[in-house]
Amino acid sequence: MKPSWRRNPGEIQGGGEEDPDFPEQMHGHKPRRGSKLVPLLIFAVFAVFVLKDQFPTIDDKIQSLLHPQAFKAIQACRQAALTGSNNPDFTRLLEFGRANKTQNGFFIDQLVIGELESGKGEIRKAVQCYVDSAGVIVDIQRQAVTAIPTLESSPASDDQSN
Repeated sequence: MKPSWRRNPGEIQGGGEEDPDFPEQMHGHKPRRGSKLVPLLIFAVFAVFVLKDQFPTIDDKIQSLLHPQAFKAIQACRQAALTGSNNPDFTRLLEFGRANKTQNGFFIDQLVIGELESGKGEIRKAVQCYVDSAGVIVDIQRQAVTAIPTLESSPASDDQSN
């Protein structure tokens, strides 16, 4: 058999003959299955991160699986913030909070509630809690928030830029 670079261009190999220039024709060649799963896994990880940011319930589920004690502390702080407001029937969570480990528990910050105050509409309050390792609230602070920064531009800032 001639080397591949010396073959006639019109020459066709007979059936059943293996061409050493194409190793995929060699017997026993099997494609790797893992190579097809890698893009799917990358997409799945990316999708989980997007869903985690967009849907708080998905983020809660992930946190409860990965960090159960911290999640229990966040839940206790959320509950205390909602029930301890001036009008608990008309109070909602705006920011869901983040747990920071302390010596014997957690400090919960980045928790913001919106509560209805008669004659004023919704008032936003930042809530911070100290929760012990058993999930019991040790201390809770509430303070009014004047504005929550957003990424969207306001009509006033658009008028000034023109």
